[in-house]
Amino acid sequence: MEYKCDLCSKVCKSSHGLSAQRDSEVCKKAQRKALRLAPSTAPQRAAPQPAAGSSRSGAPATVPIPTATGNNSAGAAPTPPQIPKAFHPSKERILRRIPHGARPAARQFPQKALLEVATKNDSKSWLKLLAFASTALRLPAKTKTERTSSLASAVKKNLDLYDRDVQFLPSQPPSAKKKRSTDEDLARRVGQKIDDGSVSGAMRVVISTDSIAEITQETLKELRAKHPECPPPLVTPPPADTPSAPPVNPADVFAAIHSFPRGSAAGPDGLRPQHLLDIVGGKIDDHSGQFCESLASVLNLVLQGNVPTDIHPTFFGGKLLALRKKDGGLRPIAVVLTLRRVIAKIVCTKVAERATAILSPVQLGFNVRGGAEAIVHAPRY
Repeated sequence: MEYKCDLCSKVCKSSHGLSAQRDSEVCKKAQRKALRLAPSTAPQRAAPQPAAGSSRSGAPATVPIPTATGNNSAGAAPTPPQIPKAFHPSKERILRRIPHGARPAARQFPQKALLEVATKNDSKSWLKLLAFASTALRLPAKTKTERTSSLASAVKKNLDLYDRDVQFLPSQPPSAKKKRSTDEDLARRVGQKIDDGSVSGAMRVVISTDSIAEITQETLKELRAKHPECPPPLVTPPPADTPSAPPVNPADVFAAIHSFPRGSAAGPDGLRPQHLLDIVGGKIDDHSGQFCESLASVLNLVLQGNVPTDIHPTFFGGKLLALRKKDGGLRPIAVVLTLRRVIAKIVCTKVAERATAILSPVQLGFNVRGGAEAIVHAPRY
């Protein structure tokens, strides 16, 4: 099977070789030339086609980041954009941390995307914001050129592509992974937690008896039985005295980012809480303060219900994982976008005292110190 690069016309013997070739300087120059010739439209790469003489078909297709159109045709309902495969950490290998040398630039470009969302608040600006991690923080291909450059240099190159609205990047094809034994896989996961600075997370991995469930129709059926489809929502007018959402300020954003446990997982867009922590640093200064202020403006849009409708499936969706328990049952775990988790932390902190006064002593699970212990010990007395 041979694949022909649509940028430099070089013929490669495998899809992995094609991906590595597209990350080479020759293809990047061709891509930059195409951008200069067509500044208003991002270059759209076709799926790799087999070279002449190949006897097989079905080359793996690259995945574009979707662009949203401003107007729909008359009578046509807007089609919600699906989360691109490039947003998924398992499809694009994304750095778990931002290299120190690239952090000043990594702060600047997402801040520009946040400001664009706060001012325009359209689908295109939202999609660019959500593409930050999968575009700017993806691991480089293991080519000879990339091996000699540092990770910080690779991130800076990716940031340049991100800033110039390059919306079509080659997806890293899954390489043939060496099958690890159970002990090797456990050691790898424990090592990741230790590298993240989460000793408690490493201990939980060691003592856990859960494993990732196989992706089968039976697993899907079990998940649907646990979470059946919800009925259509009842459209009722809101009460006249509905309180407005509490406003978010930069100090709230900074505190929420620092409250995440170390090693927290990424959402469907690949952005980790650690990435935000690397951007803002350990204290509020002029640079981190401006970033937190831009992020607070976007979060206030979300709390006011002003997220574009076609972004709802992406922003309010999540990544569902199925863990197989020791007794054979399933434990579903949903991981949502990191930005959405930041909002949840801020709002919970702001309404904690008022909610506790309303819910306790009937409900002891929210903002009640020792509430779970009280429930366990209550039947004894």
